[in-house]
Amino acid sequence: MAGYNDMGEFSPDGKKIVFASSAGGSFNIYTISPDGSDVTQLTQGGGNKESPSWSPDGEFICYAGNQLGRYNIYVMRADGTETRRITYLQGEALMPAWSPYLR
Repeated sequence: MAGYNDMGEFSPDGKKIVFASSAGGSFNIYTISPDGSDVTQLTQGGGNKESPSWSPDGEFICYAGNQLGRYNIYVMRADGTETRRITYLQGEALMPAWSPYLR
């Protein structure tokens, strides 16, 4: 894939890799199969979306995004739907990670 690709992480079942790519100019979140097929762009729009991480159950992906000017943490379903912002900080939040004890 053209652009800078970063922060790859295998899904819990090992069937997908989530990563950030600057292929379209700004960084967005994508998934790809381990064999390099089935590339899917999950995020669009302004600003950068970076540092994606799978939830332990594989149903969600969190990431750091600055589409509103400062980096905050967002969560979306693994198919890219139902995105919601989960931090509202005066500063910035980067490099989100899930607890392995998600219930």
